[in-house]
Amino acid sequence: MLSAKHSKIAQAQIELIGKWAKWTSNNILEEFEKFNIKVESVPRNIEELTALKEFMNNLPKELEKKNTEIKNCMQIYETLDQFHHKFDDEEEYDKMWRVFGSPLETVQGSRSNKCSLRKKKKSLSNKWRTKRKILIWKSQI
Repeated sequence: MLSAKHSKIAQAQIELIGKWAKWTSNNILEEFEKFNIKVESVPRNIEELTALKEFMNNLPKELEKKNTEIKNCMQIYETLDQFHHKFDDEEEYDKMWRVFGSPLETVQGSRSNKCSLRKKKKSLSNKWRTKRKILIWKSQI
């Protein structure tokens, strides 16, 4: 009887750890989704381009901060694995690996977007120069 109560308490704690793993992985994935949306955004003007470049320059520092959270999340999943915890949904196992791979995905997106940002900068600079020339020309008339 006492061992049955002990088993129920232990199982309840394992379930709680499972919920914590879900919550943690969901939060990490949401944050990386925001990073990816920002990295893949297309600036409409010089100000947005400057803000995006600044964000991308600070991205390694942000990823380093998230690395600790990712390691903690992976440890939670490892703990659950040691107790042979089974999630109701197979997607939870995929989340673990998506959390693990999120920094690489964000870095790859950042690298691929840098080239298009250079082109966008050139385009915006040319538009700005053209507008400036027109304004100067109109002011001389």
